[in-house]
Amino acid sequence: SFLYYQETAIEPFLINSIYLDHDGIKKQKIKSFIEKIKYTNEKNIYDFTFTHEQIEDYFRANDLGFILNASDDVTRNTLLLRWTYNYANVNKFFFSYYLDRINSKDNSLDLTYQKVVFQNANRYDHFNLFEELIVSKTQDDVYYDLSVGMNYQYNNHLNIQLNVENLLNRTEEQRFIRNDVNNGAGDISNLSLDPILLSPIDRKIMLTLEYTF
Repeated sequence: SFLYYQETAIEPFLINSIYLDHDGIKKQKIKSFIEKIKYTNEKNIYDFTFTHEQIEDYFRANDLGFILNASDDVTRNTLLLRWTYNYANVNKFFFSYYLDRINSKDNSLDLTYQKVVFQNANRYDHFNLFEELIVSKTQDDVYYDLSVGMNYQYNNHLNIQLNVENLLNRTEEQRFIRNDVNNGAGDISNLSLDPILLSPIDRKIMLTLEYTF
C-alpha cells in the first residue's frame, strides 16, 4: 500500500498561451492511495492495482478546448486487473481489464473509460502465432483493435513473417479541436469548425521475407 501527496503545475509551454482559460490557473493538488496485490502459482500470475485520488483544482478542458481548473474537488478511481496463463513452455495467454472513473462533487465532471485486452501467443510446429484484441469504451463509443501475426521458420536461412494491425479498422479515436483561423481577428473563442477524430493506428498488412546467408 502507498500513500502520497503531490502538487502539479501547468506545463511550461502553456503559460501565457491562448489555450489557458485565464491567467490565474492554480496548481492541482493530489492525495492518493494505491493498493497492489500480486499472486502467482505454477502457471498463473494475477495482478491487482487499485488507485484512489482526491484532486483539488483538477486540470480539465472545456468544450472549446481551453484548460481551466475544475469548479469543485474531483475524485478519480482506477482499477487494473491482469492475468497471465502459461499453458505450455512457449504458449501464453494474457488478459487485462482497466477502469478509470473521474467525477466531481458538483457533477460537472463525470467520465468513465474502460479497456479490455486479450493476447495469445503460441507455437505450433514451425509456426509462431500471435493474436491481440483490445476493446475500449469511452463516453462516446466502443472501439475494437484486432491484430494478428505469424512467424514461420522455413529453414535455417529463410524466415517468413505476416502481421496484420487494426484488422477491423475500429481502433480508438483521438479528438482534435480546430480553430477557424479565418474568423477575422483570429479570436480562438470562435471555434466554428467541427473537431477531427483520428485513429493513431492505421490498418496495415505487412509481409516480410528474411533470408540469411
